Amino acid sequence: MANYYDPNQQYYTPSRNYVGVVALICSMVICFPPAPFAGLIMGIVAIRSKQDLVGGKVVAWLSTLISAFFVFVMSWWIYSFLSVSSQAKPFATAFVNDLSAGDETAILSNCHSSISATTVQTWIAQTQAIGGPLAVQQIVTIPIPFGANSGFGTSHVVTVMVTGPNGVPVGLTLMCSHSNGTFKVTRYIAPPSFPPTTLPAAFPTTLPTDGTGTN
Repeated sequence: MANYYDPNQQYYTPSRNYVGVVALICSMVICFPPAPFAGLIMGIVAIRSKQDLVGGKVVAWLSTLISAFFVFVMSWWIYSFLSVSSQAKPFATAFVNDLSAGDETAILSNCHSSISATTVQTWIAQTQAIGGPLAVQQIVTIPIPFGANSGFGTSHVVTVMVTGPNGVPVGLTLMCSHSNGTFKVTRYIAPPSFPPTTLPAAFPTTLPTDGTGTN
């Protein structure tokens, strides 16, 4: 019997689901914070889907795990920023004031055990070179995951903007560990040099002579 094409007969074509691939792309766009959240949701939808997935369940699981990791990191960062910033401001202000005053004992008590007295003396000299008294203008705290000398989730970069006697703003940076509500400074970064408080005198308008009447 010959086979004839029946135009009225419907043929089933399985649909292809791209949600897993889209979820994987979103999970890697970390420069746009909402993207990993969208990737996590679409990854879960792809895992539960019964349609034919492009890339299969492997892509769906991979996108879900990557998105979950970045969502966790961003959530931790936001929580740390909001909870620690208010505590870091009085600590950083007192630490900078102790450096300016040269209180070595108070500074050592707020430093990590790896910081020596010689290092603290260097920090004091760098801070006092700016002049005094120092006025703290602004403090910004940035949490850092996997920080050195502190364990996961407890390192913070604290940037302190101060002004010296000449009113020029100077940025001081504290690398701190934070545990059980206590800060410990692990590194201090001050400007290597500081501009003079007064401008140099103008050059003389006449040049000195050598005693023979010639310049």
